[in-house]
Amino acid sequence: MPSQTLNTIPSPELLTQVVDTNATGIIVLDRNNNLVFWNKWFEKKSSLAKEQVLGKNLFSVFPELKNSRIHKAIDLSISKGNASFISHAFNKTPFPLYSDNERKKPIHQLTYIKPIQLENNERYCFVQITDSSTTVYRENQLRKMTLEAKELSRLKSGFVSSVSHELRTPLTSIMGSISLLQSGVEDPSSEIGKKMMDIAFNNAERLLLLISDILDIEKIESGNMEFKFIEIDINNLIKDCILHNEGLAKKYNVNFNFKKEDDLPLVYADKDRIFQVLNNLMSNAAKFEPDNSNIEITTIMEEKNIRVSIRDHGKGIPEGFKSRVFQAFSQADTSNTKEVSGTGLGLSISKTIIEYHDGTIDFDSLENQGSCFYFTLPIHKKDKY
Repeated sequence: MPSQTLNTIPSPELLTQVVDTNATGIIVLDRNNNLVFWNKWFEKKSSLAKEQVLGKNLFSVFPELKNSRIHKAIDLSISKGNASFISHAFNKTPFPLYSDNERKKPIHQLTYIKPIQLENNERYCFVQITDSSTTVYRENQLRKMTLEAKELSRLKSGFVSSVSHELRTPLTSIMGSISLLQSGVEDPSSEIGKKMMDIAFNNAERLLLLISDILDIEKIESGNMEFKFIEIDINNLIKDCILHNEGLAKKYNVNFNFKKEDDLPLVYADKDRIFQVLNNLMSNAAKFEPDNSNIEITTIMEEKNIRVSIRDHGKGIPEGFKSRVFQAFSQADTSNTKEVSGTGLGLSISKTIIEYHDGTIDFDSLENQGSCFYFTLPIHKKDKY
């Protein structure tokens, strides 16, 4: 079989096509910084065709690169044969290249500069640009996730400390009351004995509420919170919740003033969960409402939703805390107010409950003027559930 001589030297056309199909930008400069090669990638990212730039000085095409780090690296490549790698993090003046034709999104760049010397000692400079925008985006996302994880860890550490305190305080009070009664120091039927029993009961109730909140947070995080939807009259449910909080109102010396819109349609909701939201918002309002004043509760119809609002006239929410109001484990500074206890879980739980009902929950607040928390529930549509 006759042997065939292979042409091992690729044609200039083939070389050009190979470089043009490269997913990076490639240009070549002569010793005077004039452009002798400009691939398709550069055409696309700069919106400059090679016919517009070949033979021209790079720094007349991109005057913003004069005296930049790239300029210095190119000079060293041609004069001394040095190679350079410039990452996006250290390149304050990159090539003016963009991810779209409208020049709105500058790309992050990795710049590789290498000398080329031919057999006749003619020197050129090879410049390769890699678009690192995706890498930078991922780095930023990872950095953001790391910060969020650290913040969550900090909040949970604070939560553990808060829960430990919240558990220890009522348990200590319960144990103190029971030990006095058990030892015979106080007669259970005496006035002081009855007060001891009341203290033990109230603290046991406080413990139960705390444990319920902790269990609800665990159910939310695991996706196991259960809902039982039925038709409910929201006005009647609010009345029930006001009765339930009469003791709290007396404790904090406030009143609940309910102004309802009559003949509201029924909503399809989990009665116990919406009661939980109402109870949380009412108890919060009672804790911050000034003595001898009214907490205003209203219901109105808004298009296809019922809106429930609960307004107090307390100190309001600090501006710096507003973005974290519904964040689990968060609590604003409650100094210089009534004695307020809690774990910072109630509003986070309430938000999850309302959103599960396809409703919304939000608030308006001005410092030293009070806060209004409100939520909406869609009216009952039988074909939806």
